[in-house]
Amino acid sequence: MQERRRRLRAYRKSRRKFSCTVYGITLAWLVLALTQWLAVCLLKDFRDNVNKYYWISLIFFISAMLLFSMFIFIKSLRFVLCLNWLLSLLIVEFLIIGLFALSAQTDWKNLIAWFLICALLTYLFILIGSILPVINSKKSTPSNTTVSYHSKDSSYEDSTTTTELVVNWG
Repeated sequence: MQERRRRLRAYRKSRRKFSCTVYGITLAWLVLALTQWLAVCLLKDFRDNVNKYYWISLIFFISAMLLFSMFIFIKSLRFVLCLNWLLSLLIVEFLIIGLFALSAQTDWKNLIAWFLICALLTYLFILIGSILPVINSKKSTPSNTTVSYHSKDSSYEDSTTTTELVVNWG
């Protein structure tokens, strides 16, 4: 029993560390993106160049989608330690640059408002997704239920057959 509690504590500590790492990186990327998009909105020369050369943003966005597809479908890219971090950083930065053309055409107040709405919805759905497994595990339904069916065989008038069906609700 003590061993089980020790493993459970270690698992919870590991999950907490993983969650803090993931949410910290996500928050850092969101701040990086907002900073760069605000720079595009607020610096007139930068905004004019982005509007003039909007096709560069399109190239970066397409490159990010190609890198993301490679990252998803080529398993070896995900498990090489430095390469997976480098690809993740490139994908995120290319997406940020890919959205420069859109951020150059909007007002900074609208940009901040929609950014905050999207960030709030993102964290709300993450919260809901992290609570759902806890709610689901507290259901009172049993994980396995045995249901019996009785049927009369047509070829033998007096025989009764019982069939058991195990249903996994888990």
